[in-house]
Amino acid sequence: MVVFSSLSSYFNQHYFDLLLEMTKREVKIKYKHASLGLMWSILQPILQMLIIGFIFSFFIKMDIKYYFLFLLSGILPWEFFLRSVTKCTTSYVDQRHIIQKAKFPLEIIVLSIIFSNLFDLLIALPILFLLGIFLVKIQLVYIFIYLIALLFFVIFTIGLSLLTSSLNVQYRDVKFITEAMLRLWFYVTPVVYSLSLIPDKFRLFFALNPLTVFFSYFQKLIIEQIALSSTVVFSNVLILLAIIALGIYQFNKRSDYFIDWL
Repeated sequence: MVVFSSLSSYFNQHYFDLLLEMTKREVKIKYKHASLGLMWSILQPILQMLIIGFIFSFFIKMDIKYYFLFLLSGILPWEFFLRSVTKCTTSYVDQRHIIQKAKFPLEIIVLSIIFSNLFDLLIALPILFLLGIFLVKIQLVYIFIYLIALLFFVIFTIGLSLLTSSLNVQYRDVKFITEAMLRLWFYVTPVVYSLSLIPDKFRLFFALNPLTVFFSYFQKLIIEQIALSSTVVFSNVLILLAIIALGIYQFNKRSDYFIDWL
């Protein structure tokens, strides 16, 4: 809720155009001099899906029908999350020359990075949905629920990115901690494997991971067309809001000192 009120205040202050232009700039820089351009937003996750699926089939027996579709449903949001948090964490340090010369809401830098990655994700998602419709006859209602879950995931990414980026301005070690955390986070999150493979004694540990519910939800909606219980969703919305609140609090607390620290 706080994020939406913050965003609306920026739009009222005519910063929407700046956010839009910075988002376009991020997209253009990403694919500059790339012959295939935006096609890479589709090709990269598909290639990753094929490589990971091929490798994991040698080590783990996946009792999942349409495993490659299962993989794609998790890889797409994970790539969005990974790229967003990684680049946002160092964004204020990387763009200090802009911050020192112009005055504008600094949240726009983080939002432009996240929205540019979201743009890539939205280009690739129709491939996932078309495969879901063709292979498992997924109903449109579950695609709609997937998009709602994705909206919450984007909000979670914004909150975490505000937290890591604001801390990294003062403590440059945060960059390395975040990179290590993301590598570990990938393996303890059911992106390439099903949560059912986890022994019962470790289930509580995985349940404490806020990404577990997101990715279990993404995969269940596409493969099994099952929505999680309202209790599970409600408890994780509380975790999501807590991280969003912490990220905004830390950003507001530190942003006035960014120029001094940079």
